This record gives sequence, structure tokens and C-alpha cells, in this order.
Amino acid sequence: MSFAERSKTWIDLLAATPESRQSPVVTGLTEALLADDPERSTRAAVLLGALLAEGAMADGTRSAAQEALIYRLEQRRDLGARWKVGADVAAARALDRAHGSPDLQTSLRSALAELAHGQGPHPNLAVRVECAATVLKLSEEPAGPTTSFLLAVLRAETPAQTISPRTWPRITTLAWVKTRAAEALAAKTGTENRFRPDGPWAHQVVEAARFESLLP
Repeated sequence: MSFAERSKTWIDLLAATPESRQSPVVTGLTEALLADDPERSTRAAVLLGALLAEGAMADGTRSAAQEALIYRLEQRRDLGARWKVGADVAAARALDRAHGSPDLQTSLRSALAELAHGQGPHPNLAVRVECAATVLKLSEEPAGPTTSFLLAVLRAETPAQTISPRTWPRITTLAWVKTRAAEALAAKTGTENRFRPDGPWAHQVVEAARFESLLP
């Protein structure tokens, strides 16, 4: 059972409380999210995401939670070790449950796209991929710079990488980011995800091309 699942009773109780009592909880989670403790900040991001997913918050506290998550990401923390970036990955993933006005949604997509593949992207590739996946989930437009970035991730370290040049410092541990990129593209195109990050180059090249052919 996941941490979020174990917290379900607490989430249900919070949903039944008025906004005046929800607000201090979100404030506390925000403080934990912005802490320098990787485990504490990751748990806070997971809980905020669970609250958003369950629709458990009033409008004011929901907006505060979303703002806290994007603020954490926009700090662009360069934490080095992969195990330290869990909070940012969870924060990006949590925002795929974001709600709000069309203007708020547009602003959120723009901020996440900038973090994924803009002029000032997040320093960690896993976080960039998760931001891109959330952009696709929140957007009605299936093609564009976000899908181009995800295709570049799929083609990285294969002969086809010249088609989609990478925009990040070279790394060779790509299984996780390729898996997430493929999942996001499969969900957006409504097709089966057959991509295997540990498959031969030929397989990865063919599957990346297949995803690209399904985009308008």
C-alpha cells in the first residue's frame, strides 16, 4: 500500500472540514514541501497531489496547493543524486490533477512547458519529463514543442538522436525517463505503449517514429 493510500482516511476527514481548517493544513504541507529534507518534501508533494486528485479541497486551499507545487518546481533545485529529486517529480505529477479557470490552466501549462523545454528548464531530466507529461495531460493540443521534447528523450542514445537532438547534459541512465516519455505519448495519442527502454536501438527508433506518425 502506498503512502498516499495509507493517508486516505486523513484525506477524507480533511475533505469534510471547512476551508478555514483546511488552510493551515495546506500551509503546513507547503512548509514541508519547501524544506531541504528530500523525504519530508516528497511526502508533502505526494499528499498535496492526493488532495488534488480526490477533489478534497475548497477553491482557496486548492489554489494555494497548486501554487505551492509550481513554486517548488520553479526554484529549479539542482539536487544532484536521483533519489533527492522525488519531491519535484511528485510535484510535477501532482499538477496533472490541477483545476481552475481557463486562464489559470493556460498559465500552469506555460510554466510547466518552460520547466520542461523552455529557455530556463529544470536542471533534472526526470523532472523535465514529468513536467512535459503533465503539459500533455492538461493540453488539448497533441503536437508541438512538448511532444518534440519527449520524442527527443525516446531517441536519446540511439542512431536517431540526430533527428531530435537532446537539450540536456548527456546521461546514459535513461530507462525511467524514456518509460515516462513513452507513457505520456501513448496516452496522448490513444495508442498502445509498446516502447521498451531496454530494447535494441532498432526497436526504440521504430517506436519513436510510430508515436511521431500518430501526431498531427
